[in-house]
Amino acid sequence: MSEQSTQPEASSILTPVSKLGARAIDIVTHTGSVLLLVIEALRWFFKNFTNRKRMGTGAISTQIIRIGVRSIFIVSLVSFSVGLILALNMAPPLDQFGSRQLVANIIGVAVLRELGPLMAAIVLTGFAGAAIAAELGTMVVGEEIEALEVHALDPVRFLVVPRIIASILSMFALAVISNIVAVMGAMLVSRLVLAIPFSIFWDNMLAQLKGVDFWTGMIKSAIFGMLIGAIACANGLSHDRHRRSVPRLDHHRRLGLHRDLLHLQTQLIRPKEQGLDESALICGIRSAPRPSRTPRAGSSSPERPPPGAQ
Repeated sequence: MSEQSTQPEASSILTPVSKLGARAIDIVTHTGSVLLLVIEALRWFFKNFTNRKRMGTGAISTQIIRIGVRSIFIVSLVSFSVGLILALNMAPPLDQFGSRQLVANIIGVAVLRELGPLMAAIVLTGFAGAAIAAELGTMVVGEEIEALEVHALDPVRFLVVPRIIASILSMFALAVISNIVAVMGAMLVSRLVLAIPFSIFWDNMLAQLKGVDFWTGMIKSAIFGMLIGAIACANGLSHDRHRRSVPRLDHHRRLGLHRDLLHLQTQLIRPKEQGLDESALICGIRSAPRPSRTPRAGSSSPERPPPGAQ
């Protein structure tokens, strides 16, 4: 009786551990397959580039139209809404310090560095991820991948490489569009609701932004595009060929891709390396000296003596 009673207790204890171990093995296996696929795609890309072989520009342009051009409207809609809401919510805290006009400074840095590429990547995940995984999974079920291998054609070269390149190029364009539309939404609501003129908004934003802000967002968009294309291709190629159904990115893998994007986003943020001090982190802007105002012609305003000179 004692041995029989201890068996259910042991099984109840080991069941969560076994599930956790199976989940960990699944994550490690999926991550390894994605990394191997990226390495193989990079090898074929540099091999075709150095040997000047045909890169398949027609396939790349077709994928750009499928996953990039069709995402412009939803990316613009989401970016415009985020820019509008961000401006409205940043105005009340800045009013407490009498610095409402600094809304433009915060929005410029936040959108170009972080929010623009991230919003475009999240939207592209639903469009490109599902489309690429479903297309490649259907080819696996239809034994088209095996047909390519029989004809000595590498599926990574002809199927994966064009889709990853198209994802990277689409992310570049969508990140730029997201930045422009988000700034336009913030500028519009600042003029109509917050009573900030266009000229002041534009001058403050340009005074705050630097070239590194734009290129940081572009580098992130390239990384996001490669991550989206590689994970979607890996999900499509790993589909069970014996299951006669049209594959798609299920709920867990789509959430996993979003989680990977957010985790990568947090790893790429380095406030101390971006020249931000602690006081600037509180306000969300970079501490920069204010430009000195030149006196107007004909104005004879005497210079104030320094303190202690009197």
